[in-house]
Amino acid sequence: MVAVQVLKNAISKDRISSAILLHGHYGVGKTSVARIISKSVNCRMRNSSSEPCNKCKNCDLIKKGIHPDIIEIDAASNTSVENIKQLVDNSRYLPTIAQYKIYIIDEVHMLSNSAFNALLKTLEEPLPHIKFILATTHKNKIPSTIISRCQHFHLTRLNSQDIISILTQVTTQENIVCESKALHLIAKNTKGSVRDAISILEQTYLYNEIITENNVYKILGLNSEDNVDELTHKILNNSEPKEVLSLFRELIHSYDPVVILEQVLDSLYKYISSNPQDSKTNHIHIIWNTILHDLQLLKYAPSIHNASEMIILKASLITSLPTPENIISDFYSSQKKNL
Repeated sequence: MVAVQVLKNAISKDRISSAILLHGHYGVGKTSVARIISKSVNCRMRNSSSEPCNKCKNCDLIKKGIHPDIIEIDAASNTSVENIKQLVDNSRYLPTIAQYKIYIIDEVHMLSNSAFNALLKTLEEPLPHIKFILATTHKNKIPSTIISRCQHFHLTRLNSQDIISILTQVTTQENIVCESKALHLIAKNTKGSVRDAISILEQTYLYNEIITENNVYKILGLNSEDNVDELTHKILNNSEPKEVLSLFRELIHSYDPVVILEQVLDSLYKYISSNPQDSKTNHIHIIWNTILHDLQLLKYAPSIHNASEMIILKASLITSLPTPENIISDFYSSQKKNL
């Protein structure tokens, strides 16, 4: 990752910026990266790659969250100008035991305009012993005057394979018995968020110490892919609507119907990705758009269950209807016969 290499080089050359802005999707590790930076710049025995030793006093105190010179602030609950003025006043004092006093301001976009203005003065004329690390999910809500004073890094979501590798490392270190399919399922349903992935892993472990794919499905509130694929197969193969509805009712007996409909969308996508030239392609596009559109209208329905059944019934009838292409073709054919 480019951001990691830039930060390593900056730390090794002692040219770390006085203000760093980390932005990206929730759960990608912004706060964790901020803590690692805090360790690295203050570590007494960091290696040649600028990685902290995790053994010295500074590293140990930061890891425990009790370092007196590493101050974490949640901007969502400290939005006022008074909060930031107090921070600025305190920042003037030299660090107690570390080389740098570091302020980590999480969700910095939540600060008021007055608070940003109060912070700006400090960023414009930074003290040599102070570093600010700002983290946000909404960079667009931060004033340009603040952004221009920061070295900013965009942290991207991890892909499924990276998350599987991290989860494998965790399960190995903790001696947790875990199915490979279970890790793949967790990775698939966390949208690149390491925090969410570890949270699901922990919840599944608390449910049953042996982490299986079936148990992950239960924790996620999802039905198995095999069951949903069977429902999708019936829809695409023009099964009787009663048969489709009966299976759908079985699936939603213990699960959220909205989640089942979303799983059907995933199943349709999986099918068409594997069979892009399939004769059902046009119908699949229509079914996809129908379910997606009707899901957005569900909030207006008096009964979610009844409305979801109507959606699945409508989807089951689509394959028996002619596609727009068929209608146009039939029209031209009839026109030719009449000539």
